[in-house]
Amino acid sequence: EDIAALAVPGSDELNEKRDELEFLREELAADQQQLHELQQELPQIEAARREAQNAVQQLGKELAAAEARRVALEQMQARTSQSSGLPQWLQRHGLADALPLWKRIHVEAGWEDAVEAVLREHLNAIAADDASKLADWLRDRPDAKLTVLLPGQVNLPMASGRLIEQVRSDDPVIAAALADWLAGVFTAPSLPEALARRADLAPGTVLVTPGGDLVSRLSVTFFAPDKAEHGLLERQREIEALTADIPRGETELKQAQEKVAGLDEALEEKQVAVQEARRYVADRQQKVHALQMEVSRLTQAAEHYQEQKARLNEQLAELAVEEEGERERELAADEKIAEV
Repeated sequence: EDIAALAVPGSDELNEKRDELEFLREELAADQQQLHELQQELPQIEAARREAQNAVQQLGKELAAAEARRVALEQMQARTSQSSGLPQWLQRHGLADALPLWKRIHVEAGWEDAVEAVLREHLNAIAADDASKLADWLRDRPDAKLTVLLPGQVNLPMASGRLIEQVRSDDPVIAAALADWLAGVFTAPSLPEALARRADLAPGTVLVTPGGDLVSRLSVTFFAPDKAEHGLLERQREIEALTADIPRGETELKQAQEKVAGLDEALEEKQVAVQEARRYVADRQQKVHALQMEVSRLTQAAEHYQEQKARLNEQLAELAVEEEGERERELAADEKIAEV
């Protein structure tokens, strides 16, 4: 068997395949690292999404509770207005849409009982848009006690500590009426202090405490809630606060919902990226495996070639030794023949 007849494997091809395999392995490692990072990011987005969803649920509950509370308070206020016996009279005189005073004033927190104690039925007062209607009203008197506010002005002397400081209205007619009714009403932080100051009171003036107790120079009136008006101011203040808070709650809920939507989108994009990265890794692994098989085949072919070559060289060496021995025997035989 001739060495020249052996199929010589391409060493260049083998080297190219080895270089290509090394490159693919590096790409596979990079893809696997990217997949690992993406898989680590997924739980973080999912956790943020759960937190945002919990915030949406909590804000939704709070908003629903605030809206339900406002509706309940408004219904209570409406029932109070309806129970006065005035709706029919107001309807007859075109005043059905007239807002009672308690809806048109703002009382500082903690002073509701004091204002209620002083104003009493005045809380249901309405402003007359046309004083000329008084003649009609005299002929058809209201079915219940009613205070009608008439246009006018009241100038209070400068003094501090008045109850008027705890009440405000943007309507000039109502502001003037409040100034008139509360002109002689001052405030005291407690009943003992009010009693201690009663000797200093001028005739016609009183002190009122946050709890609604009234102290004049010669008397003390202990506050007791009036069933008709009690709670009107406090409920109205709560309605106003809820009316201001609900839009903020709606805005916060919308922002939270938008955050959830953004996280949903980010989560979907990340999941798609993970799936793509897995496909890349699987594809790269297949290519690496196929190339490893090819390199292995070429390596085995090269090793087989070297083994065959070595075996042939060994056989040739043995043949050369045998030929040398044969020549030596022939020479020895020739020498013997020559001697004979």
